[in-house]
Amino acid sequence: MVKNDKIGHPKGLTLVQLEFIAALEQHLGIVSTASKQTGTARQTHYNWMSESEEYAKAVHELKHVAH
Repeated sequence: MVKNDKIGHPKGLTLVQLEFIAALEQHLGIVSTASKQTGTARQTHYNWMSESEEYAKAVHELKHVAH
């Protein structure tokens, strides 16, 4: 089971969030593909985007890499 605490993770993100961000980067920001790879619901990503400033900022930074 994946531990979901924020201790020791950069930017206060959970391990699950970091894994999802890595999958987003790998799949050029395609949420459905990242969701399938990580087993995380697409809606979870959108919830994180609205509820976590740190997560939203990390995802926004990916958009600059993709362009």
